[in-house]
Amino acid sequence: MPQTDEIARVAALFKLMSDPTRTRLLYALLEAGELYVSDLAATTGTSESTVSQALRMLRASGIVTGRRDGR
Repeated sequence: MPQTDEIARVAALFKLMSDPTRTRLLYALLEAGELYVSDLAATTGTSESTVSQALRMLRASGIVTGRRDGR
C-alpha cells in the first residue's frame, strides 16, 4: 500500500483534473506545445479569463510552467 502522502498527492491530481476546462487545456498543450493564452482560449472555446484562471491552478500545482514573452 502506498504511503499516505503519496495517496494525498494522487488524490489532489485527480481533483485538479476533474475540471473539463483544465483537462482540455492540458490536451491542447500536449498536442500543440507552447501556446499563448489567446490561442488556448480559441482552441478550447473558452474565454481568456477562464483560461488564465485554469492555468494559474495548473502552475500552482506544478503541472505546467509559465513563461512571459514580450511586454
